[in-house]
Amino acid sequence: MARNNQSNKNEIDKINSYLTLVRKAITQLRRSKKKITISSISKRSGISRSTFYNNRELKQLCEQAMYIQGQDSDVVLPEKNNEKE
Repeated sequence: MARNNQSNKNEIDKINSYLTLVRKAITQLRRSKKKITISSISKRSGISRSTFYNNRELKQLCEQAMYIQGQDSDVVLPEKNNEKE
């Protein structure tokens, strides 16, 4: 039983470590104004793409970041009117 608890703790620690790396990667991508994709987050974080697809929390975090970036890019700023009045 103690071995199973230790195994669960190790898995939780691993996932928390992954989440930290992914958050850092997303922040870096946002700051550099690069497109956020699972592939770009994977490269930045050093976590394999398959890990994202196999872990619901990681995938949701990435999807949320992609959605937010998509919402930000949908904002259309009004054009400046260069005509003199």
